[in-house]
Amino acid sequence: MNSERHEKEIEHGERFAYSRLTDTWYRVTAWTDLGEGRIQSHSKEAVDREEVPEEWTEGVEEVA
Repeated sequence: MNSERHEKEIEHGERFAYSRLTDTWYRVTAWTDLGEGRIQSHSKEAVDREEVPEEWTEGVEEVA
């Protein structure tokens, strides 16, 4: 068995994330950073697009 398994730390705060799968924006308050701009959320709530600060929406390709 590989004993070099590393557990990723759960981070807390507030950030926003967009899911192309569900075409939904979320306010995320606990997450694990998976690298390459990806996270795994542990605590989230769906929010309206208008609630998301502009700095979180820049460069995000939303489902049309």
